Amino acid sequence: MNHSVLLHRLPSWLDRQVTPRRLCLAMIAAVLLQLAMMPLDRHLHLVSHGLGKPSLIFGSSAEMLLRQLQAFGADGRRTLAQLYAIDLVFPTALALTTIQGVWLAFRRDLPDVALLLAAIAIAFDLLDLLEKIASFIILAQFPLIETGLMRFTVTSTSIKLILLATMYVGLLAALLSWLFRRKGKAVQKA
Repeated sequence: MNHSVLLHRLPSWLDRQVTPRRLCLAMIAAVLLQLAMMPLDRHLHLVSHGLGKPSLIFGSSAEMLLRQLQAFGADGRRTLAQLYAIDLVFPTALALTTIQGVWLAFRRDLPDVALLLAAIAIAFDLLDLLEKIASFIILAQFPLIETGLMRFTVTSTSIKLILLATMYVGLLAALLSWLFRRKGKAVQKA
């Protein structure tokens, strides 16, 4: 199947798959996963004396990460692995929330924008998966941190955060669109 056929069929497929109910389910899953990570995040802050999760954005180095993972101790590294395990699923719930929300909000008036934001959500989810795999490898190889793997993780994390910010802007725009439509309907009824 060529790309143009796929792009032509995608909107009708999304129309069948995306529903307000599924949006709510994706949002609930995202919130529950976030709540499940909170105790682990608190424990990580406690055992690391306030360091929290490693920051793997541009400018991070293998030396900085090594010092932080050493400061965590074995308990903190175990907690970080548990946190990463739950965080394997959270981005998918967030991506599904974004896809559902932007498609419901923009499918009629701005379908190209909705498709672009859906593609960004999918790219975010896939990039996050790659980042988590690299992070698990780093944890498994501790105290050895390969420079190439560290660079890959830092680059993927940084790009992922840009995609995440774009998703949040898209979700905010979808929410505002929904609120304006509701207000417009209320004015029409009055």
